[in-house]
Amino acid sequence: MEVRLQDLGILRPDIVLVLDVGPKVARKLALQKGPRSYLGGRRKDIAEKDFNHQEEAYREYLRMARTDPAWVRVPCITEGRLDSDQVIYERIWEIVRTKL
Repeated sequence: MEVRLQDLGILRPDIVLVLDVGPKVARKLALQKGPRSYLGGRRKDIAEKDFNHQEEAYREYLRMARTDPAWVRVPCITEGRLDSDQVIYERIWEIVRTKL
């Protein structure tokens, strides 16, 4: 059974930015995080603990970016490394600017 946004009374977004980091890099970055107070001092949240879930969610995000024009993929990795904040910002701004 497919649930549609309008069935839930939720507005359809004009744009959804998918910051494409990929589960392997995301996992590596999560391992570098220190204890987080909002997690009671733990280093990983529920999603970060389940790599299979991360991979499945990633595939679904990419599918949505391919099939729904409102979803736009923003590459954030170059040669296996996370791009700088400035590079990612510029990519995001270029996408958003065209939607204004």
